[in-house]
Amino acid sequence: MGATQYADKYGVNANPNYLIPSDGDDCTNFVSQCIYEGGGLPSVNDGNRKDNVSWYYSTILGLGYYASYTWGGATNFQWHWGTDIHGNGEQDAYESIEVFSCEDALENWNYLYSNLYDGDVVQLIDPQKGTAYHSTIVDNQSDWNSIYQVSDIDIAEHTPKNVIQKSLYDILIDKVNNNADDELIIERISEET
Repeated sequence: MGATQYADKYGVNANPNYLIPSDGDDCTNFVSQCIYEGGGLPSVNDGNRKDNVSWYYSTILGLGYYASYTWGGATNFQWHWGTDIHGNGEQDAYESIEVFSCEDALENWNYLYSNLYDGDVVQLIDPQKGTAYHSTIVDNQSDWNSIYQVSDIDIAEHTPKNVIQKSLYDILIDKVNNNADDELIIERISEET
């Protein structure tokens, strides 16, 4: 099963083998599941769940779960797989594609569309801090947006709602229309996610 097939299977109804964090923020936990379970990437546990080297999730019988910060925190995930705007990070991803403002992403949509693939991770960034606050995964790169008459990219995400096949183009339009200054960063986690 690939990352996108995992996203399709558990995008709406969460995998019961993974607990949802007590704060309800499940976006990065879900993306980590997609690339671990679906993409077949090995977990990394160096003994320190707070550093950016470790990336793992484990269940403690009857007590809940124990996960690295990089498994469930958007910023920590960003620092494990890529870098922030200051170059901090482990850079464990196969490739960091680019950072775009939402407006630039729309203006360069054809470029973005041709460089995003199923299984790529798209994170929303707070440009003031340069850190990620939300994680999604590309679920379908070949959809058509009939409202805006463009080829579209569907993403899957958990938080605020569990969804699959949500239009990335619509998200960007909404951000621009609401004067959000968010940016997005794209991480290709592996060559074959």
